[in-house]
Amino acid sequence: MKGRKNSLLSRIRQKQPNVVDMGCICHLANLCCGAGVKELPLPIDDFIVDSYYHFQHSSKRMEEYKEYLSFCDVEPLKILKHVSTRWLSLHTCITRILHHWPALKSYFNSHQDVEKEGRVKRVAKHLNNPEMMLYFQFLEFILAPLNEFNTAFQANAAKIGFFMNKLPDC
Repeated sequence: MKGRKNSLLSRIRQKQPNVVDMGCICHLANLCCGAGVKELPLPIDDFIVDSYYHFQHSSKRMEEYKEYLSFCDVEPLKILKHVSTRWLSLHTCITRILHHWPALKSYFNSHQDVEKEGRVKRVAKHLNNPEMMLYFQFLEFILAPLNEFNTAFQANAAKIGFFMNKLPDC
């Protein structure tokens, strides 16, 4: 599609040399989002992944965790895996962890390995850090419009009229 010699882009440029290739707008938006999250002073991605992998293959841990969900009156939804190449997964994972926050905090604070170095201690430390919750709340708020933007550009139908009506007056 974008090769130099015999591609769609090279053929278009033969007819119209001023055409500019901006790349995939969804990919660019995801790269910007990922870079922004990495600039935050707390490891958001690592925390989400650590939380997921703690429960992933352990039915015993999941059963213990269900008791905490019940005690904290939190609806038992699955903890999701964040994959950086899935453009819309970060917002969903953040929303889900915020939903689970009280139960996760109780579970990890009372876990037998909370004093040992490793995943449990890291996750418990972040759950007890009020800044981490603030960053999660901020990201939940700010990623919602980014996901709407990204989803709009992945639509099957043409949206040129829709986007034209959304442009601010200059």
